[in-house]
Amino acid sequence: MGVIFKKEFKSKNKAHEKMYSFNYGEINKSLVNFNGIVLDSDGNIRNDESDLCYTSEDENGIYYYIIENRNNLFTLEIICTKKNKMITGAIKGDLDMLKDNFINSEKMIGFAMSKAIINENWNIVKYLKDNYELNTNPLWDAIRYSKVEIVNKLIDNGFELEENWLAYCMSNDSIDVAKELLLKRKVYSKQSLPELRTIWFNKEVQKDKETSNFVRDFFKIPKNPSLDEIMKNFKL
Repeated sequence: MGVIFKKEFKSKNKAHEKMYSFNYGEINKSLVNFNGIVLDSDGNIRNDESDLCYTSEDENGIYYYIIENRNNLFTLEIICTKKNKMITGAIKGDLDMLKDNFINSEKMIGFAMSKAIINENWNIVKYLKDNYELNTNPLWDAIRYSKVEIVNKLIDNGFELEENWLAYCMSNDSIDVAKELLLKRKVYSKQSLPELRTIWFNKEVQKDKETSNFVRDFFKIPKNPSLDEIMKNFKL
């Protein structure tokens, strides 16, 4: 896995032209950024809504294309992951294939877990969580890709939601997960509300997204309030 191309362009069209000049299979739009949470130069979470993400596949590997819009300069980055039977097993839900070709490294286990979650293959998720140490909470991927059933099974199997999970729901517009956890599992009736004080939460909750609108209604948060107005709505 690695970056095979990275270059800055003065226009989005020029970045697109370069992307389509590569012969790495049919290019399709993707809903998610392969890089996950994107940080700005100061290490703060960057609004990546204007980024464009694509994927393609050929006989040699899977390719991820990200066109990042930073101050009206467009950076095209292409990441290639070589095809691997362990990962193919995770994608297909073929546990025997995954076991027979297993590579016991942090990166490969994390990648297999992510692919299993994306494709809703609980048998793979369960095998990995039961047999290997995970360096990241798989709930993050389940939230990111809005996999409600996987979220529920992970929680039922002892995984805990970490602070900022709801901001992450809003960032990825994972409306189904937000509704499941707030309305059905009633998560916020069981714990305190420190997340509602964070800058990230208060930034995301004011965006015009389906999940942000739902969360504002759920907590009765006014549109564009002052911090004092927000805090009056909660018994913190």
